[in-house]
Amino acid sequence: MARVRRIVNLSDYRSALAGNDEILIGASVRRRRRRQVAISLSGVALIAAAVWLYWALAQPSAEAPPNSYPVKVMCIACKAVETRRVRPGDSFPLICSFCQQRGAKALVVCRDCREEFVPTGEGEMIRCPRCGGTRVGSAASQPVRGGRPGE
Repeated sequence: MARVRRIVNLSDYRSALAGNDEILIGASVRRRRRRQVAISLSGVALIAAAVWLYWALAQPSAEAPPNSYPVKVMCIACKAVETRRVRPGDSFPLICSFCQQRGAKALVVCRDCREEFVPTGEGEMIRCPRCGGTRVGSAASQPVRGGRPGE
């Protein structure tokens, strides 16, 4: 059987659009592409708004970081005493929360006479200025009751 050839007129595009395998041309392609870009941009804007809202409404953490420890500090400038939570990497002197100067140094307590003081020398053996004892520790920790063992 002989196959009948159909003559396709190139100016008639309706026959090309009639089937399921639709060919998109010109303005239709641009319209579809703009719609895809608009949907994508609105999705990105929605995600950015959600991240900003989460960040803006997040409550500041009231609890201390898990690796921090209490330190009783005294500011050299204003003589204010407070207990702060410090991380292991923090460097002394800290910024005073009263006068905003970097002068808050760690207080130590003598276990013999209970005197609280700021150590003077760096890298030396810490001695109590009142009794000269070397049994000193952090002023934030609880002192040992009864002084020395056996008392």
